[in-house]
Order: sequence, then C-alpha cells, then structure tokens
Amino acid sequence: MPTLSLEISGRGPVIRQILTDPIRLPVTETYEIGLKFFSFNNSIFNIVDSKTGFVEKNNVFRYNLNAGLGPGIIQTVEIPQGAYEITAISEYIESVLKARSQVDADGGSLIKIIGNPNTLKSEILVDNVDISIDFTANDSLRNLLGFDSQVLQGSLTYDSDRQVNIKNDIESIRIQTSLVQGSYTSGSVSNSINADQVIYSTIRTVPPGFFQSERAANPVYLKASSSEIKNVTVRLIDQLGRDIPLSMTETVNYTFLIRKSK
Repeated sequence: MPTLSLEISGRGPVIRQILTDPIRLPVTETYEIGLKFFSFNNSIFNIVDSKTGFVEKNNVFRYNLNAGLGPGIIQTVEIPQGAYEITAISEYIESVLKARSQVDADGGSLIKIIGNPNTLKSEILVDNVDISIDFTANDSLRNLLGFDSQVLQGSLTYDSDRQVNIKNDIESIRIQTSLVQGSYTSGSVSNSINADQVIYSTIRTVPPGFFQSERAANPVYLKASSSEIKNVTVRLIDQLGRDIPLSMTETVNYTFLIRKSK
C-alpha cells in the first residue's frame, strides 16, 4: 500500500470530522502516521472581550484625567478582541484619547505605551500630573502589560513590574490528533487507542495577524490508533494542554501522511 495523504481543514482550535469514505488499513500490517504540513493565520487572541478558552476578559483600559483635582471620573477604553502587539495596543488607546480631544499642547496623546526590547517590559508615559491609570480590576490590561494590581498616579514614565505577557503564557503550539497513539506528553506515555496524542510541536514564528505555515522535511511518525480511519479529531493546544484561543473565522489546515511501518 503506497503512502496516503489525508487533509483536514476547519476553524477554531478543535476540528472534528467524519470521513465520508473511511480509510481502511489492512489489519495484517502495522501503519504509522506523521504530520507533513500545518498552516494557520496567527490570530491567537491575547486580548479578549469575554472569557475565550483559558483567557479571561482583559480588554479594558481605565484612566482618570482629574485624579489630582478630586475624585474625577474614571473613563474606559475597551479594546476590540484580537491579536495585538504592544504598539498596536498603544495606537488604539491613543486614537481613542485623540478622538475625545484628550491631548497635549502639540495634539499628542496624554498616555502612551511602549515596549522596551532590552528589558522585555512595557513602559507607560503619562503626560499630565492629574492623570491616574487604574490597574486594580481583573479585566484590565495589567497582566498582559506586566503590571501588578495598582493605580499609577501622576506625570511619569512607569516601568512594568515584570516582563510583558504578550503571548498570554502560550509558549508552544502542539497538535494532538486521534489518528495516533503512544506519544509522550509531559514525561508520560499513553497507549490508549482513543487518546488524542501529540504528533507535532512548534512555536509561533510570525507576528499576530500573519500567516504561519510549516512543512516537515522529516515527519515524525507514530503508530496509527486504528485500522479504520472514520472519525478524526485534531486539536491545537499549548504547552499546558489548554485549547489555544484561536479566532473561529480563520481556517487551520493539516496534511497527514499514512504509511506502512518500516
């Protein structure tokens, strides 16, 4: 039996498909499966407007323009759900402040956020002594920007308390599939015939919003979980086994190779 190619496409981190023409492998032989190709648009959300997967709502930026003159009024900027770099977050907040005519004498935004490439921290530049920024709420940008729960008060440059978490703790991308068995995950091995196993691991190689594709020159082959391939599940997870918060509007493509074990 020659090597077969199986293409699976769908949207979101979990794809489940029923093959209209099941693949039946000879039971007298042992077969193995490897991932040949994988592609998706890097639309992994780091800012969400409601709980998405394991990411809690974190899209609100709160500030007070009159904190030095009295209680003032807390104002908010709600950033649309999406995949953002630090510069894009700052640009969105600055555009809202400018639209509200909350600018300095030169027409620039009173609040700017920049990323420090040396320390991997963020810096917030406040251009008015009466401004405060409120990071006390759980739905604020504080964790992503690397700040502790606090209120920043006055005209200063504030360095974040720790490195930015622009990836939301997603350090690697792993592909699980019901097609194979016997792979290692977190130092343990599972031989359950129905277990979804890790067949490929990678990292994000492109910025948010860009297309990432990978073609394995030497695919790693694992034992096929069944001699009949009818129901296929493919899942995109992070290093902790959590479904990656991926946009449901983007298509993920997989190409698997099925061959007789050598």
